[in-house]
Amino acid sequence: MVVGYNLGPSDAASPLSETWNGTTWRVLATPSRLPGASLTAVSCPSSTRCLAVGDDPAGDPIFDAWNGTAWQTLPPPAAPARETLTALACTSPSRCIAVGDGQTGSLADGAIAEQWNGAAWTALPVIVPPGAVSSSFAGISCPAANACMATGRFNTASGTFTVHTLAESWDGSTWTLLGTTDPQNGPHAFGAVSCTSATACMAAGFAVNPSVEVWDGSTWSVLTMPAPQTFLPLDGLWCTSPASCMVVGGEGTSLFADRWNGGTSWTQLPIPSPSGGETHIAGLACAGPARCLAVGSEGSLGSFAGFAEAWDGSRWRPARTHQVESLTGISCPTISRCLTAGSYLSTSDDIKTLAEAWNGTTWRLANRPGLGGFIVGVSCVSSSFCMGTGQFGGSASATWDGTRWTPVKHSRTNQQVSCATASFCMTNGGGGGRSQGTTFVWRGTGWSPVPFPVPADAASAGLTVSCTSPARCLGAGAYYYDPETGFPDFTLAEAWNGTRWRILPSPDPGQSRYFSLVSCVPRSGCMAAGTYTGAQGARHNFAAWWNGKKWRLLAMPGRVGISGLSCARATSCMAVGPHLAARWNGRTWRRTRTGGRSFSDVSCPAPRRCIAIGQADLLTLIERWNGTRWRRLTSVNP
Repeated sequence: MVVGYNLGPSDAASPLSETWNGTTWRVLATPSRLPGASLTAVSCPSSTRCLAVGDDPAGDPIFDAWNGTAWQTLPPPAAPARETLTALACTSPSRCIAVGDGQTGSLADGAIAEQWNGAAWTALPVIVPPGAVSSSFAGISCPAANACMATGRFNTASGTFTVHTLAESWDGSTWTLLGTTDPQNGPHAFGAVSCTSATACMAAGFAVNPSVEVWDGSTWSVLTMPAPQTFLPLDGLWCTSPASCMVVGGEGTSLFADRWNGGTSWTQLPIPSPSGGETHIAGLACAGPARCLAVGSEGSLGSFAGFAEAWDGSRWRPARTHQVESLTGISCPTISRCLTAGSYLSTSDDIKTLAEAWNGTTWRLANRPGLGGFIVGVSCVSSSFCMGTGQFGGSASATWDGTRWTPVKHSRTNQQVSCATASFCMTNGGGGGRSQGTTFVWRGTGWSPVPFPVPADAASAGLTVSCTSPARCLGAGAYYYDPETGFPDFTLAEAWNGTRWRILPSPDPGQSRYFSLVSCVPRSGCMAAGTYTGAQGARHNFAAWWNGKKWRLLAMPGRVGISGLSCARATSCMAVGPHLAARWNGRTWRRTRTGGRSFSDVSCPAPRRCIAIGQADLLTLIERWNGTRWRRLTSVNP
């Protein structure tokens, strides 16, 4: 059983629980809670009995029980207080202790413990360490009903180097404060703890380097472990015997697992880091030395998903918790011909390219380049030529001929692209220094750099581009003086005449303004969109129309930015972003109803005809706009 939280369409958390049977995951319905609530710990004394704890945004604790069929809400303590519960240990369905921090007798922010007797929760007053100004428990382990160890940290004053390890034992009636050993390279705090008996415990923590300590019934001893020499957290710990403990931790792409033999040595058991990065291990459970499951979260493809790795005694293997697929770019040369692209997580936790083609009726998987990676942007001039940009293998772009992808070398990854013909494309540009930036142009056989000028006093600049012909592109972006000093950004606009870029006058809607996207209409002009800082520091979206001679500033709804923009005519555009879709009718920008969904890109091949793409519930999202409303289309998920 694992618990945690899901992020919904409004980015508000909701409690999450799932079970793993060794092969597949099953999501369980949880009791309804306030938006932003989450479960933080779970303990299962049997396969059909579990307790879980958590908290909600109001600061109230959550107590739930699983009976093998459904979750039920348990009554809170008789004298409820604002508290955060972070760990839980049950020796039977009627014997559990939950620990964390909250309002306690002598401390406004102190370690707390609550005991469940099968019918009600009772506070168990803990010991305040001498000189402590604050304290908290982060872990608890109970090898028997009358033997528990709670671990955490306490502060003796404000400041980084006043943090100390905290450990207290419970004998069924009272808590005892145990002397701990703080490494010389503090600060130091305990996180997880695992005990196989009252006289055999291991606690994981962190100082300048991750470290663990063992308890022999009388003293704590520091063990040197071969973990990375950084502040990486040790959030997973489980001992199946005094001679077999597993410690896991890390974040990003630096994940590790170390096994202790109870004597003098550690064995490193590397956990493969998913190619998506931003991974964090939050917990570990073992049924034996060769049966462990490490879980946490993984930030991949623009969202966070559950992460799990199973240990079989010889290696770690991915235990993918959900499908994760995302679409980031779309281009529709006609109403009945579109190509959308992005990426998905494979069963081995590697990022793979994803592309889908639309024939006016259905979506089908389009052959991918064959190598791991992702497509960020795509631009099509016909059903037989599209350019995709991103990162896959040793290439940062690939062409699509309607049947297959052909990788093309490009020196820059993660670029958006705009194609006017099959032999002319331009990718976004950027650069440092105080003289010029660089865009890249495709002329049918390869990419070559093209410099663009920047203001003489600019420290850096960037452009996003839209091209209607090889001799007509508009670049819209921003430049700033010096990122070190925090001077505000300024909009930057430039025109391409087929040979070179030249700087154009830029609109000035307010402070810290910049363009993020631009879409041009042949022989009419271009619409650019971005954000700026207005009164009282509030951010606002804005748009500006370029008619070839001057800009016209336009108000836009929303404050969180624009991720996609497409214009079919000068009087018909669609802009999309997080929880936003807005249309331009030639006079004003107005929101359209999206049902709270977020889009990452949009393409409008004709007035009042658009297709927007993104991600919903970790899967691909595709919707079609008919001029009146959005309707979801069925996409293909690998």
